[in-house]
Amino acid sequence: IYDRALTVDEVNVLGGCTTLSCNNWLRTQAVGQSVTVGDLDISGNQVTVEANFNCSSFPISRPDKWEDIVSKHSNTTDINYVLRMDLAGITTTNGQFLTPPPSSCYDLSLNKTYHVALVYDGNILKLYRNGVVISQIAATGNLILNNWLTTIGDYAVNNPVGTNFLGYINEVRIWNVAKTQAQLQTFMVVPLPNPTIQPGLQGYYTFDNLLNKQGNTTFNGTLNNGATINNTNPNCSFTPSLSNIQANAGNDTSFCSNTAISHVLQGNGNGTYLWSPAIYLNDPTIQNPIATISTTTTFYLTVSGPAACSAIDSVTVFVTPLPVIQTLTDTAICKFSSLLLTTTSNATTFQWSPAAFVNNPNIANPNFIGPNSQRMYVTGLTGPGCSAIDSVDVTVKPLPVVTTINDTTLCLNQTVVLNTVGAQSYSWVPPTGLNNPNIANPVFSGNTNETYTVTGTEANGCKGTDVVNIFISSPSNLKQPPSFSICQKQAVQLNGNNGSWYSYLWSPGTYLSNTTIINPLANPPQTTLYTVVVTDNKCGFDSTFTMLLTVLPAPVINAGKSNDIDCAFRSATLRASGGNQYTWSPSAGLSSTTIPNPVATPSNTQLYRVQVVNAAGCTGIDSVTVFFNNVASLARYMPNAFTPNGDGKNDCYGLKNWMYIKQLQFYIFNRYGEQVFGTANPNTCWDGNYKGKLAFAGTYVYVIKANTSCGIEEQKGSFVLIR
Repeated sequence: IYDRALTVDEVNVLGGCTTLSCNNWLRTQAVGQSVTVGDLDISGNQVTVEANFNCSSFPISRPDKWEDIVSKHSNTTDINYVLRMDLAGITTTNGQFLTPPPSSCYDLSLNKTYHVALVYDGNILKLYRNGVVISQIAATGNLILNNWLTTIGDYAVNNPVGTNFLGYINEVRIWNVAKTQAQLQTFMVVPLPNPTIQPGLQGYYTFDNLLNKQGNTTFNGTLNNGATINNTNPNCSFTPSLSNIQANAGNDTSFCSNTAISHVLQGNGNGTYLWSPAIYLNDPTIQNPIATISTTTTFYLTVSGPAACSAIDSVTVFVTPLPVIQTLTDTAICKFSSLLLTTTSNATTFQWSPAAFVNNPNIANPNFIGPNSQRMYVTGLTGPGCSAIDSVDVTVKPLPVVTTINDTTLCLNQTVVLNTVGAQSYSWVPPTGLNNPNIANPVFSGNTNETYTVTGTEANGCKGTDVVNIFISSPSNLKQPPSFSICQKQAVQLNGNNGSWYSYLWSPGTYLSNTTIINPLANPPQTTLYTVVVTDNKCGFDSTFTMLLTVLPAPVINAGKSNDIDCAFRSATLRASGGNQYTWSPSAGLSSTTIPNPVATPSNTQLYRVQVVNAAGCTGIDSVTVFFNNVASLARYMPNAFTPNGDGKNDCYGLKNWMYIKQLQFYIFNRYGEQVFGTANPNTCWDGNYKGKLAFAGTYVYVIKANTSCGIEEQKGSFVLIR
């Protein structure tokens, strides 16, 4: 990839056309007219900003033609990027960088259309016009960020000093990568294809509208102070530079070396040559000088022609030191042992192979995790293509298979030989109770239970282990059988807790599955104290233990309902008591299955079961049936007596409990046929008074005609007024 001057013929065939579209350009004609697209910062050490422009007027106050085409800066200390007709500028962590004024061979003309681009690749800041480098400067560092709005056609801050652009702008593109000359030339006279998937593209504006055609709507544009879009550029043809001088410094080249290298630079151009820096060259004035360097160096080629016109290009020769890498010497380890593959190197990245034999193949010092012997290779890299390799043979030695006797139970004062095979030397821990803890077959003569670990070492230095438990059978070593708790109608397996060496006798035998085994099944109906005799027939003793089996009470459950379902009562409240956890089933028609009083709305007669768990964790089940019947009668809700004595109980006679009356005629008559009460309100009842006086005690007749949810009903009945 290299930069070179573009010939007039090449300009004419770029993109297969000689002119840009004349439609849909941004036009700015005064200070402050612009398009702002938001705080579009570019970070890192690469940026490209490009645009097409046609300048209508050079402001008198700025004869240097430094009008802002794209600006994101306020001063020299915070230039994220600024692209002007004759200048490219950035500020990085290493300072401010501005391209020098171009040669007079590249003078601008009014009312002509040009492509201009700023490109920074971390080493050089370049200013392109029409795909040709017309000025550049060495630059390094990461771009400084700021909070200014990226502004097209004017300075990013309000500034009346004349850096505003006057004319037409289009095809503005902002990238976070450094575009090559070939890439710029390919698309500078045609629209950018597939902008939403272009790598590195952050903002793209063609002024048929103000949308960011890259796709990020955060950076859509806003018109300011009378700027307009959808304008016609009166002259769309690209204007070639006056100079046809070409400069081609050749392709960037990379070397891996720890010593100085010599490289022939490949210059090309139609004029006289001047390379810099000259100190590294055998002759800076020839086309192909020999460069002798020890570190990465950028060379600049200036090709000069008549009338003081010149072209400039650059080439970078990268020199990356070869890494020095040294890992372990050949090493032997025992199987399953850890080994850190310590590596000394000045490499920046590492790669181990086979990768499956290390815990991380991409670090300098991984752990070896291979199960078998293996030659391991480590490659260290210091740059593109610069690497060195070292290897280590890791020998994995097998472990001895150490085997001692099985777990053994002894009588008090008995001994046993711990016969062990599989290794050359042995070590026993703990040494307590052994005649010699450093032999294969020590004699145990202890009187307490012990767990021994024997470590055997083979001739190759690797170790293996085995474990043996020695139990001493004596009354003092017997263990208390545990107690249990169960709920009624449950069973539990008892535990004699002293192993199969012993015999057992349980009592009482009622509700036990077997009285002579270590773990009989017990299901007594009430709490029971069991006695178990543990006998060692070999050692000649027995011991008696007691253990309590607690039978916890089952919950006393009471399941019920508020009512059945009919046309008057569309739901029923279930109820249950006796515990603190409830589970109803089936769940169909229930408001909840986990509360004691869910609301049931079954579509048919339904049996509901409730499982109740009490505080002891015991469970019981009860059930309730909710009957479903669409037929109902007012008569069944009428009381047969009332006592209007003012005590707040049964003081009024009526239909207060009926919820579904739409229309009502309700009358009460005494035994003489006189109407003592009448109402059409189902919430109104008779208080026992007639004509302002207490009505006599005795029998009364009610007559009801009602339109209810169950239909039209007529009911007649009697009740007693009690004084």
